[in-house]
Amino acid sequence: MTVLYPFRPEPAVDDDERLRALLAAVPAWTTCFDRTAWFDDAVLYLAPADPAPFVELTAAVAAAFPEHPPYGGAFATVVPHVTVGSSERDVDALRAAERAVLPRLPIEQPVDHVELWCGPALATAPAASWRRRASYRLG
Repeated sequence: MTVLYPFRPEPAVDDDERLRALLAAVPAWTTCFDRTAWFDDAVLYLAPADPAPFVELTAAVAAAFPEHPPYGGAFATVVPHVTVGSSERDVDALRAAERAVLPRLPIEQPVDHVELWCGPALATAPAASWRRRASYRLG
């Protein structure tokens, strides 16, 4: 689940302190992914039954770092989701993945921390070049 992307390629020490304080004030919760949904016919994702805690978390972090709006400001609304797969060429494979995932729902998951990952823009380098920089406990 993405809280805020894009963020700084290499956050500063004061960013770390701000994130730690901000996230310590957010209570932990348990979420339930109870359905699949789609962005167009290209991205299949799991949707939380109650997106509000994720929306509020993103809004709080974005307010603390206004120079980094969610998704670079590309979307008017933040849609909390966990991507199952994406493909503009093989929708049949995504539909097969959806058929495989649906019987396994719902999935309950505690949300008790946020991880900070750093790396180059996803469009310019493979995700494997990213590294986990910090983990922040909620609550």
